[in-house]
Amino acid sequence: MTNTPTVNCGLQNGTNCTTCLENVMCYWCDESSVCSNTDFFGLVSTTCPVQDLFITQCVLNGLYSIIVIVAAVLLLVGVFLCICITCCICCCWCCAKKRNYSEDKQQLQMDKIKESKEAKRIEREQKRAEIRNKYM
Repeated sequence: MTNTPTVNCGLQNGTNCTTCLENVMCYWCDESSVCSNTDFFGLVSTTCPVQDLFITQCVLNGLYSIIVIVAAVLLLVGVFLCICITCCICCCWCCAKKRNYSEDKQQLQMDKIKESKEAKRIEREQKRAEIRNKYM
């Protein structure tokens, strides 16, 4: 088994970018008007400058394609991070709100218990005072 591709892109040398890129296994170097083969994974190994390199299309050269791809990935990562941060902040805020609500509810219950105990204590003291006054 050999590593040579089945397509010979070199036959398209001296033509134009569109003719060269009709085959997906080829890339076009605009500086030298050379059509060459990519490897099996579509990788390019050439001395052609990135700004003159066209792969799969003739509109954007290799440099601008890389910039567009990197910008798109960074934008997606940025949006994802913003969504994650927003969700974390909202979750923390909701948990704190629930915690405050439950603490307030618990405090109200404790206050009611204290009030009822205080009322019972006052009532007991009044009964004791009445009993003392009765037998004195």
